[in-house]
Amino acid sequence: MKRRGFFASLLMTAILAVSAITPAFADLDPPVLERTLTQPEDYTITVTKTVIGAPTLPNKADVVFAFDLSGTMGPILNAAKQKAETIISQLAMETGVEIAYGVISYVDYPFDYSGSENCGYASAMPYGYPHLTEDGYTLCEGDYPYRLEQGVTTSTSAIVGAINGLELGCGGDFPESHTRVFHESHADSSIGWRSDAAKKILISFSDAYPHDCNLNEGISAEVWSTGHDPGPDNLIGTADDLVLLQELDGMKNAGITLLACQVNDAYHDYWEVWANRTGGTAYNITAGNFEDTVVAAIKAGLSGLHLEVTSDPQSCSQWIKFAPLSADQFNETITVPLDTPPGTYQLTVEARDEQGNSYGSQSITLTIPAPEVRGQISGMKYNDLNGDGSRTPGEPGLKGWTIHLYSSSGDLVDSTVTAADGHYAFTNLEDGIYTVTEVEKAGWTQTAPASGSYTVEIIGGSAIENQDFGNKRESGPNPAIPGITLWGALAMMGMIAGAAILFIRRRATATR
Repeated sequence: MKRRGFFASLLMTAILAVSAITPAFADLDPPVLERTLTQPEDYTITVTKTVIGAPTLPNKADVVFAFDLSGTMGPILNAAKQKAETIISQLAMETGVEIAYGVISYVDYPFDYSGSENCGYASAMPYGYPHLTEDGYTLCEGDYPYRLEQGVTTSTSAIVGAINGLELGCGGDFPESHTRVFHESHADSSIGWRSDAAKKILISFSDAYPHDCNLNEGISAEVWSTGHDPGPDNLIGTADDLVLLQELDGMKNAGITLLACQVNDAYHDYWEVWANRTGGTAYNITAGNFEDTVVAAIKAGLSGLHLEVTSDPQSCSQWIKFAPLSADQFNETITVPLDTPPGTYQLTVEARDEQGNSYGSQSITLTIPAPEVRGQISGMKYNDLNGDGSRTPGEPGLKGWTIHLYSSSGDLVDSTVTAADGHYAFTNLEDGIYTVTEVEKAGWTQTAPASGSYTVEIIGGSAIENQDFGNKRESGPNPAIPGITLWGALAMMGMIAGAAILFIRRRATATR
């Protein structure tokens, strides 16, 4: 599993508290938000926004639960079975809204599409399995891309019974048939959305992502294919193949808001974008916080109050994401991408209801300074054959020598080892004074620099070069014959010559 993405590391999170008093006006605090962010930097700030006159809750609302039943979703399914009745009772008591509920389940298409052209997607596993056994034991009865377990109803017992009757499937590859579920949410009339319900919410529970020929569409230039969603005919490459963004737009046009409760935080940013497309948002959910998260998500969805960027002259609206924490609280996250050109960026955020009425605004000014230029120190480590303290042509570099870099206070900043040609470098250095030294080796005498080290100053990201270290091998063992001194070598040569002369004389005597 991997995460693809476009979100970089500059983060500002604002907690925006929204409290309803009377339907009149809004007071945003602070009305102006100004921040300077350097790259790269993580920056978090808490901001309180109090809205006076938030929209009243609707009289009726429909909420449909959609459960991913692939094998890894067991803890969430168990939490839903334990908490469903409590959640329904709590929402009725706290909101006063007549909420009808429905239940959808899905796993994935029980087919193997690996032999077909599948928009560049390749998987060693099928999408799902029609029936899976092992040693005569049934692992799953059969996967499926969509099933309406219970149409919209105000009967709590019917909803609780439908949830308690859910059983995990198997699933094959990692993506699941979310796109099919989004399609059916606005295409399947059997769901029974009530025409007089002011709010229609689909709340999904999953730990994966959809099938689609490009999940990065509208997000990143990089193509990320997870294969066609085959659509109702279960065949890929036909007219009813489904496209994720088209089905999300279909939900929005039908007045259905997606609230995505994700178990796997690795894909939260994607689900945030997809849910935002319908006017909804994404939540991180666990078995432990299941009840609180579902209640908060539905209450926030019922309020109808949402935040949006209404003035964006420099096309920065993708930097800001909104996530309601409850009916009266929002998270506002500002993410400035890496490589953003330096400058000042102006944005306006408004709190609006479903009819577009504004309840207040916030002016955001972001200043992005030019990235700081970092310095560099480099040089050579060489064999000073003539011992003159400077490198002359023909004197080779020395590999494998350790060079240390110290701060002005004497702390070790970094160490490196010389390359095959004797080169070394320290990069990404802040401005300041540094000392560069070498680690000496036995059998060598340092000849450069005369002081034994270099003291250099980095100013404005400067690059300091030619900080070279010279060493000359001490006289001693002959490098060609380890352990033999020069005089020893001469003595050995004399012995060899004497032996040769003696041999010649004996041969001459023997032949007389």
